[in-house]
Amino acid sequence: GSCKMVEVLPASKENISEAELKVLAAREAKKTAKSGGSRSGIPKKAVVLVVLAICVAAYFSPSFMKSDNLDGSIDKAFSLLKKKKYTEAENEFQKALQVSKEDPEIFFGLGKVQLGRENYDQALNHFKRSVELNPSIGSYQMCLAKTLSLKGRMDEAKVAFQSLIKTDPKNHEGFHGLGALEAKLGNIGV
Repeated sequence: GSCKMVEVLPASKENISEAELKVLAAREAKKTAKSGGSRSGIPKKAVVLVVLAICVAAYFSPSFMKSDNLDGSIDKAFSLLKKKKYTEAENEFQKALQVSKEDPEIFFGLGKVQLGRENYDQALNHFKRSVELNPSIGSYQMCLAKTLSLKGRMDEAKVAFQSLIKTDPKNHEGFHGLGALEAKLGNIGV
């Protein structure tokens, strides 16, 4: 037959000699080392590979891809906008809008598209949204103020120019716009 010797610990610690404790500790350390140092028995290399695989999967996940697509669409749209290709630019901004409805650059770009087409009401809506999302960007406020002025909404335009100047006191365009608006209203020398 086969006989297997099983190590049985004495019932109490008092019955274990110092030498026996050292032998048992050494055996336990050897078992742990064989299993890769992991309590679960999974080798460290396997754990590292699983973690690496998760990181790679996360990097190529749709949320990372969306960020790249968003930036690419916005950049492409502004490039088209510079060439006055309003329809193509609007299409790119709309693609970007499918990815994020909270990016002020998208609404600013859509406002610029509508401003180029002289659709002032739509441009105003987009510029207002971009300012709501990030009121600290002077160009958003400037376009809002200019569009309000073009629409003949002078009081609102004045408030928008003043807001721009308050946000960015070094913005010369804000002062120029406010001065031109005051002159248009006949407030010269006031």
